[in-house]
Amino acid sequence: MKGIDVRIEELRSFLESNLWTSNDVTFYGRIFRQIKGDGIMPMNFVAPIDYQDVLTDDMKDGICFFDVQPSEDYENQFISDVWIQFALNLAELYPTETAAGERTTEYAHEDVIKLIKKKWSVKSITGLVRGITAFDDYTGVKPTDDYQPFYIFRINTTIKYKINCE
Repeated sequence: MKGIDVRIEELRSFLESNLWTSNDVTFYGRIFRQIKGDGIMPMNFVAPIDYQDVLTDDMKDGICFFDVQPSEDYENQFISDVWIQFALNLAELYPTETAAGERTTEYAHEDVIKLIKKKWSVKSITGLVRGITAFDDYTGVKPTDDYQPFYIFRINTTIKYKINCE
């Protein structure tokens, strides 16, 4: 593994080991942004030569994937915007809070952000996008789509990494 994938795998593995471990949640690494029709289809590489659409598995309690944005800055190292995307069935992940009538969206945000800060740093988080808007770039996703029972959100991050060219 090289470049940005090292940093992404570090966080992916950390999230998978610390979030919703008793539930069926898939933590994908960096997805490939394949152009399809009017948007982008987020695809996961499955060795040795296959890809799978990460948005079609609605049998899980949740999915997470990392979407590296196409352009990067360079200042002695690369600076990349990375969207960490989530689609979560909050009733399955937070059953006691849901039963108490609490809005569990904030629990999910807090749990995720706390771990990102622990692994990557506070400065790496640049924003939060709530709801279907977080998936606007993806083919077939429209603002009127109902993704129930999933709650969709995105944590915008900026990470720095080096490429060893020596």
